[in-house]
Amino acid sequence: NEKRNFLIDDIRGMTGTLADTRNYIQEYQKLKNTTVVTTKRFDDFHTINKQIFLIKVDVEDHEIEVIEGMCKAIRFHKPMLIIESNSSNIKIIKNKINNLGYKCKFIAKDLNYVFYQ
Repeated sequence: NEKRNFLIDDIRGMTGTLADTRNYIQEYQKLKNTTVVTTKRFDDFHTINKQIFLIKVDVEDHEIEVIEGMCKAIRFHKPMLIIESNSSNIKIIKNKINNLGYKCKFIAKDLNYVFYQ
């Protein structure tokens, strides 16, 4: 819950980041423009009256931080989760989510993992 600089992809509109480091595409395109955004933990919204059935996470190597910020919501709503992640992050994520009673299935396309109860 803070204000952060978000790197804008004003060339292709396909990549952006809150991270201080840049990936290959961001470096290649020489992206420099940023905008200030307000960040919020997902758990700050977990008391929404409507049931949450599905959450898709595609956050370019920030999956661990996102999952840590939504553990209360996951426990409360028990949604299906689709998480795109690399193999090193997914091990940590599996431990966190499996402890909440979830099973995991890997979908080879786009490195997506489906977590379900």
